[in-house]
Amino acid sequence: MKVNVVSRKLVKPWKETPPQLRCYKISLMDEINPSMHVIRILYYSSSSDHHVCTLEDSLTQILPLFYPLAGRYDRENHQVDCNDGGAEYSTALVDCQLHQLIAQTKLRPEHLNHLLPLEIGASDEPTDPLLALQINRFQCGGLAIGACASHRIFDSASLGIFMCVQCRNVIN
Repeated sequence: MKVNVVSRKLVKPWKETPPQLRCYKISLMDEINPSMHVIRILYYSSSSDHHVCTLEDSLTQILPLFYPLAGRYDRENHQVDCNDGGAEYSTALVDCQLHQLIAQTKLRPEHLNHLLPLEIGASDEPTDPLLALQINRFQCGGLAIGACASHRIFDSASLGIFMCVQCRNVIN
């Protein structure tokens, strides 16, 4: 399976984060945890071009609700600078059918890593996005949406809530 990333950009929230919310302090537990991403890959058997375009618009609309995700981690001050730097949004083409991927009995985890926008281990550099999404389009029209969020501010349940809100926003 080959995944070819065809576009990558930063998507910013449609409105600015208010000044009183610019600094998001993280807990001691989050600070001492190893730097890594919480990941999720959602699979859809078919999609329309409208839904793919709407995913980017939806991200712009819901980022203000999850404003730390559009910021950058400030390692020195142990906080998130909610500067509206944006979330990474990429699109990719996959050279197989979705059912071929799912039906594999000897699928290795590293193959699925290609459907993610970032490496699972994060680096916490000042320019690293705290959220990244990759829309993977299969030859059959199916989609796999790969998501990575910094574990410094998000856990798996939080990422699940975020993905539900985004997908619900696309449908409505």
